[in-house]
Amino acid sequence: MPLVFVTRADAEIWLNMSNWKSFVVILAIAVAASMSPANAQEKVRSVAVEKDWSVFENDEQCWVFSAPTSSENTRGGRPADVRRGEIGLFVGVQKGASQNATVSFSGGYPFRKDSVRVSLGSSSFTFLTGEKGLAVEWAWPLPIDEEKVIDGLKRGNRAIVTGVSQRGTNTKDTFSLLGFTAALEQAVSRCK
Repeated sequence: MPLVFVTRADAEIWLNMSNWKSFVVILAIAVAASMSPANAQEKVRSVAVEKDWSVFENDEQCWVFSAPTSSENTRGGRPADVRRGEIGLFVGVQKGASQNATVSFSGGYPFRKDSVRVSLGSSSFTFLTGEKGLAVEWAWPLPIDEEKVIDGLKRGNRAIVTGVSQRGTNTKDTFSLLGFTAALEQAVSRCK
């Protein structure tokens, strides 16, 4: 099961809270509770698979998710053995909202501030990273680039996400885009 989908708005709430550590503890407890076998099946539903992309929904949103087809970690130009949590590329849609889909990337460990880049064919986009708490493992495109990123995901055959961890490890995650458009269409349709 993929990670809980985190939007840029969620991260901004975390960062603006005066006592964000308490919020992170509460969030961790909520996530742990939602991951129990009984709740996991009720709350998050896997509703479709389109080639390399899966479609999920809960009561508030729908999202598509893909794990990387390959991951490379290097330090000083040499392969590095590092521990990373779950890595994934997400695009989410809020149920009943008029807003467009939102893109996010989970790198599985903390990234240096704004070091994440996404390459889609000849286009490259800088993703903003979270600054505190759990958000440091997540990255999102600039709001002005969101639609361009989604268009690139629809048209491309792969996405390459690079970044630098807080410990200086260079990462390169490659995602197949086979099935992305069909998966996103299903998510949008389910969340109208």
